[in-house]
Amino acid sequence: MVRSDPMSNARVGPGRNGSPFRCPPSSTYTPPTTPNLTPRKTLEELAEEPGTMGSEGRFLLKLKGVIGKIAESDRAFFVDFASKLGTPKTT
Repeated sequence: MVRSDPMSNARVGPGRNGSPFRCPPSSTYTPPTTPNLTPRKTLEELAEEPGTMGSEGRFLLKLKGVIGKIAESDRAFFVDFASKLGTPKTT
């Protein structure tokens, strides 16, 4: 299926691999440069902070340890459960 792109005069169609997206040829593609990002604190550094940030960091460290010990099937259940909690309820 080939369709016209309303934003340009180019035609949009499936790529060589059957993908609906056009991919640049790998021999000429150069990835964009990333901006200078500010360094982020590690979870361990957050856990050492006082106050709310520290308590949240300590909780996440404990959660990380527990998740690392559970079986894959249980982990999938928790991920599914958390995604349902995060999805807004439609009425």
